[in-house]
Amino acid sequence: VKNSARHVEIFFQKLFILLGKVFWMLAKVARNVGGALLIFLSAAGAFVLSFGLTWQLSGGSIPNTPYTLSDFLVVSPTMQSLFVVSIYFLFLVPLLLFFSLGYSLLKKRALLSLPTLIFLLVLWFASLGVTGSTVFENWDTIKPMLQQINEQLS
Repeated sequence: VKNSARHVEIFFQKLFILLGKVFWMLAKVARNVGGALLIFLSAAGAFVLSFGLTWQLSGGSIPNTPYTLSDFLVVSPTMQSLFVVSIYFLFLVPLLLFFSLGYSLLKKRALLSLPTLIFLLVLWFASLGVTGSTVFENWDTIKPMLQQINEQLS
């Protein structure tokens, strides 16, 4: 009985060692695939976002509507450009953080330093402030136009 119990103990030790190795191998694959996916998606998002920024700054209309951004905002052209750039940074900063996370997963080291992260956080909050204040300031113009667009699309 004592000998057979020892064999069962050895069997379970080897089984758990094997399961541990399989788990670590799957974790490595998931880390590499997840890191590569984060890098690819954040780079693609930054590309699309940059295209949208260029489109809006060049005066392109909002897709599926005859409106341009200047129809919604009663501000100077400089403030309108600042608004569009602030929206750009509002979305770009999280994409940069996702890119950094993907790189960190692949290389097992941090891409961004603490001062860089603090700078990105300050940039994001400044962009949020400019975007929010511009929308708040122009809400009386924006709301009826959004309702009109919603009615046209319904």
